[in-house]
Amino acid sequence: MSEDWHKDTPEPRHWLFYVLVKIGIAAFAIWVAARSFGYV
Repeated sequence: MSEDWHKDTPEPRHWLFYVLVKIGIAAFAIWVAARSFGYV
């Protein structure tokens, strides 16, 4: 991964939102998996 990966986003500060969205998607996927296996 290049050091300036966040420059690919539309705004200089937009990379934080991008990272939070990715974390949210991952957390949602983990929650769905846990729910489907009966852990939640």
